[in-house]
Amino acid sequence: MEELNDFTEEKEESNFDLKAELYKYLAYWKWILLGFIIGGVLAYLYNRYTIPQYSTEATMIIVDDEKQNAMNATPSGGGAIFSLEDDGIQNHIEKLKSKKLVESVVDELGHNVSYFIEGNIITVEAYQSSPVLIEFITSDSIVNTSSRDFVVTPTSETSFRLEDESLEYNADHKIGEVIELEGLKFVILPKSGEEQGSFGKTSSVNIVLEPVGDVAAEYISRLQITQKGQAKDILSLSLIQNTPEKSQDFLSKLMERFNEEGVKNNQEVAENTTKFIQDRLEMITTELDSVEVNIADFKRDNRIMDIGSGASEFQSKFSAAEQEIFNLETQLELLKSVEELLRSQGEYELLPDVGISEGGISGLVNSYNSLVVERNIYLEGGTEKNPVVKTLSEQLNGLRNNLFENIQSTRSSLNIQLRELSKRENVAQGQFSAFPGLEKGMRNIERQQQIK
Repeated sequence: MEELNDFTEEKEESNFDLKAELYKYLAYWKWILLGFIIGGVLAYLYNRYTIPQYSTEATMIIVDDEKQNAMNATPSGGGAIFSLEDDGIQNHIEKLKSKKLVESVVDELGHNVSYFIEGNIITVEAYQSSPVLIEFITSDSIVNTSSRDFVVTPTSETSFRLEDESLEYNADHKIGEVIELEGLKFVILPKSGEEQGSFGKTSSVNIVLEPVGDVAAEYISRLQITQKGQAKDILSLSLIQNTPEKSQDFLSKLMERFNEEGVKNNQEVAENTTKFIQDRLEMITTELDSVEVNIADFKRDNRIMDIGSGASEFQSKFSAAEQEIFNLETQLELLKSVEELLRSQGEYELLPDVGISEGGISGLVNSYNSLVVERNIYLEGGTEKNPVVKTLSEQLNGLRNNLFENIQSTRSSLNIQLRELSKRENVAQGQFSAFPGLEKGMRNIERQQQIK
């Protein structure tokens, strides 16, 4: 049985005739050859006339010193309003792609003006190598919203022909001559550093002026940002364009302006904090003068010069309690100041960081400022009707309410601690009959002085 199966398989294999199969297809050799020729010509034309695309990539490390989380700052101890670490890196990505930031980069680099030279085969962009330059006299506010398509053709070493098909304009001009065309004033100049006599031999140059907003939108659509690294703290920025040098300049300037904006936000918080401290200092100076007057009156009324000189033992036993009371009353004063600021300032403004350690207030302030910065980023490219902006505004309102609640609960907690310390101090006070009221009265006044 096995021998029969082997014989059958060998017989079936021997039925395939390779030579016959080849002859069957060779009968259409003309069509096959024609197909190869057409395919080769199409591939050649594609490579010859298609402008190549280049991918440019840059990386940046995000360093975020703020590790605060809103979860521990909520009065109920519930879940976090948002994750600072996850949303923080996403905020950076959104800011890098924000319309306002990209527009500022396009405007600074002048990428709204492009130069093209017509070659024998294809037209290529002459980025930073154009033999002619256009300089606008009109204000940037008008230029940055204008759209024009000029063709400059040198006719001699000192003159050129300017064409604009959309305006049906065709006229000869001199180099450096001020030209006014449809509300735009500009001059055409040869590129500095060119050899003598090279301007007249230059080919026609197509100058394309586009609105900054349109160019920025094109960049945003092409810009790809991804997270890299084990900690996801490295951002990879990539851009695909015809001119790699242009992409490189754009990415470098984008990262530079991003850093400048980050420094600007930190400076704004610092300025608000400084202003807050200065305002408080002006008020406290007056209060401090009042306290010092009370000290002088107290000493005069009780005919004493220095209570502390005879109470060294008293001071050593109560210094710890006194320090705790001092710290608690200082925190209460800071809470009062922050609460007053919250009620007096406008909505969605950055808060100063005054370092309130109790009740997670500092964590809430940092979270509030992060949301304000994120909301400002989205407002740069949209309006308050943007769903994301609305969501952030609701989160800020909730966080603002949490701040008021935390201030109230923290104040209550501090007052309870303060009462307990005062009771302990009063019990111990009775042990020192030599200083029944003078020392305590003097210390209360001095403590107010130190708090101020």
